[in-house]
Amino acid sequence: MKKYIIFDLDGTLVSSIGESMSLIRNYFVKHFPELNGDYIQEYFLSTTGTPLWEQVAHVLADYQVDIQKITQDIFTLLLQVEPEFFPWVPQAIQKLSKQYTLFLSTWNSTQFAIRILIEWGIQDCFSLIYGSDEVLKWAEHIALFKKYSQDKIFYKNAIYVWDWNSDREFAEMFGIDFIHIWSEWIDKQEIESVAEIESILENL
Repeated sequence: MKKYIIFDLDGTLVSSIGESMSLIRNYFVKHFPELNGDYIQEYFLSTTGTPLWEQVAHVLADYQVDIQKITQDIFTLLLQVEPEFFPWVPQAIQKLSKQYTLFLSTWNSTQFAIRILIEWGIQDCFSLIYGSDEVLKWAEHIALFKKYSQDKIFYKNAIYVWDWNSDREFAEMFGIDFIHIWSEWIDKQEIESVAEIESILENL
């Protein structure tokens, strides 16, 4: 039986991508009007999951600007987003937390994630919560989760729950079982909502 579940936030547990991308687009159009707004939105959307600092650095590679400050400005802007959890997901998280150790990893800020989880009364369901403002997302977050678990076979005992294709590749790098939250039906383990996750967990 698996012991750990690593969750993404945006697009996996909550619906927030559309509003977040609109705020990011507006920020760049306002401060860098020579940049193409459609390109900005498409780039950030297609690379969702990549740490925000890396996304900003890529877009502004030709500019002599303070990337860290701009990244923090965007994190602050994103605190305006008021996402909704997908139906029955908070209830599913509460139930899962009684059987598994849960971790949360997001490209957004830790402050954003904690605020949303507190509002829905499920912050305590997660043992660790990391955004890419504190530690760059993906490998670094996984390393912290593994260290916390003190489990030498953490990767074997973990499940990675995400909604972007790039995350599949990342899970494969570490040998972690991947559950795709989508409706493309291209993955062995794929469901439309975290609320349906128990149907897969029974077979892992």
